[in-house]
Amino acid sequence: MLSFGPGFPQQFNLLWHFGCELRSGSLQLLIVQISSSISCPFCGQTFDLVIDTSIASQRFTTDCEVCCRPIEIFVEAEPGEISSLDVQSG
Repeated sequence: MLSFGPGFPQQFNLLWHFGCELRSGSLQLLIVQISSSISCPFCGQTFDLVIDTSIASQRFTTDCEVCCRPIEIFVEAEPGEISSLDVQSG
């Protein structure tokens, strides 16, 4: 059984960093990395990209796995879910 003492906030923050959260009195594991399929704006090929949903707003560049051209990715996320994902030519 898991119990929380006077240091609860510090223990909770430590658990959150490891992808867990407390809901309704029970500990639940959060999946913070989600795989999403995107299409290259240059060659049209689809490939999977892993998104870290622990970061609320992201903007990064990655190369297409097929044609190797740069793709700009814009992501809005909440822990465990992608709110929006936009792919543009870099």
